Amino acid sequence: MTANYDKTTASVYHNDFLMRQIIGNVEQFKDRNYLELTSRRLRELCLTTPITRRKTYAIRSEDKYFPSLFHLLGHPRRSWPRLTVSTCSDTPEEEKTEILAYTWKNLSENGELFFDGVRKRLLNQITEFEAFHRFSWKVLQNLQRFPKLNRIIVHNARGSLDESEADEELETTFLERIESLHLVLNRDFCVEIAKIKRLIGPNLTDFSCQINPIQSRNQWFIEEIMVEMAIQNVKLNTCRLHFPNSSFPRHLVVAICQFMAERTEIIQVSMGSDVIHTLIGTVPAIRIQFSTAEDETLKLLVDACPVMFQKAEIVKITDIFPENVVQIVEMMPKLYSVREMMIGCTYHRDRLHPIDQIIGSLPLSLRSLHLDNCKMTPSSIDYLIIRNGKSLENLKLTRNGSCNTSTNFLKILEGFPELRNLKVDMTIPHLMFKKIVEHRNLRKLEGVVKRAPPEQNMQILRQHFRHVILKKVDRHKQNLIISDRIS
Repeated sequence: MTANYDKTTASVYHNDFLMRQIIGNVEQFKDRNYLELTSRRLRELCLTTPITRRKTYAIRSEDKYFPSLFHLLGHPRRSWPRLTVSTCSDTPEEEKTEILAYTWKNLSENGELFFDGVRKRLLNQITEFEAFHRFSWKVLQNLQRFPKLNRIIVHNARGSLDESEADEELETTFLERIESLHLVLNRDFCVEIAKIKRLIGPNLTDFSCQINPIQSRNQWFIEEIMVEMAIQNVKLNTCRLHFPNSSFPRHLVVAICQFMAERTEIIQVSMGSDVIHTLIGTVPAIRIQFSTAEDETLKLLVDACPVMFQKAEIVKITDIFPENVVQIVEMMPKLYSVREMMIGCTYHRDRLHPIDQIIGSLPLSLRSLHLDNCKMTPSSIDYLIIRNGKSLENLKLTRNGSCNTSTNFLKILEGFPELRNLKVDMTIPHLMFKKIVEHRNLRKLEGVVKRAPPEQNMQILRQHFRHVILKKVDRHKQNLIISDRIS
């Protein structure tokens, strides 16, 4: 048995094809170094076999700050640059990994040793560069030698250039390769970041920018982005703009959105704390979070960028004050393509939102709707059925007050024949379970039941759905989740 095992091992070891397949899947640089030291044959195979476990990898540059004892006396903190090779930014969180890390304390270094090693093993697989806080311009010059690198992400690149690098130029061929640029800017970034505009080249097709409040003396940089794009005659396939803080000047928001909408096929704009995320892929989307009752951002954008609203497929409007409703109603006729919408109101105990005005103006193209904290009434359900009863496939109603009754739940089941997914915080009587299974298109339902429903009623659901789950909320209520209908 041992002899056969040794013979098999030897035959695999001397088979170049099999060994290259095995070594190609070893992506950790440390493990490959150990393999190289094992024998001359493995060293030759490791040096000539690229890492093939993944098609693409990213290089990341990060400044690691360490508190200094003299920091309180005005001395700057020490920072140690750190370079890593890891999975790309769009990799699912559970699959992200770091395969090489390199840190140096001598600030005169620029990581040439790191880049030389990476080029030997991942020359054609490095497609992305991501920088946090500060990076030397010479790092970008090293990146020019990776022929497939076409995406750059910069997070608050504060003080990214030394004076000695002020006149350093990047190769034109490198700039023309950059197809995707993502900038995250906050109040700390300095005027040196204006050099980043060099990365805007004629072949840029994907642009993303997250802008926090910035000092007024630095707001000109936003205009510099637009000027550079105009000079390069940039035409974008996708553009994502995120303004997480309401204090950002509204005239600049409108100017940027108008400029980008005119040269972009698919644009996503988000004003508020949350970035738009969609599982469907990159689709035109707009998210507006009102900051005050006097906030007229939506009206300004609709007037300045009507095409942006005409193309939008996902629209989310939150923190709505009663005074904002007119803007929303006036926006609705501009939504030619919308299929998913979320409406969320602010909480005012003593004030009613005119939600029926919004419901009465909803686009007929809607397929998914989420109404949150809208203080709906039984008549609101009637208006919704009349307006979108034949088209809605996904409906979510949360924190909507007095419409939380079994009568309204029955109205929903009977009024939306195409409904596939329904989520409500209404209490569903167990006598309604038969009505649920009679709905011919319903595939998933989430609601609330009182205590534990009788087993015979639960069996009605189990006969028609593979997954029927009860989750305890408190001693009086349980969440009911049913899904995966049995055909």
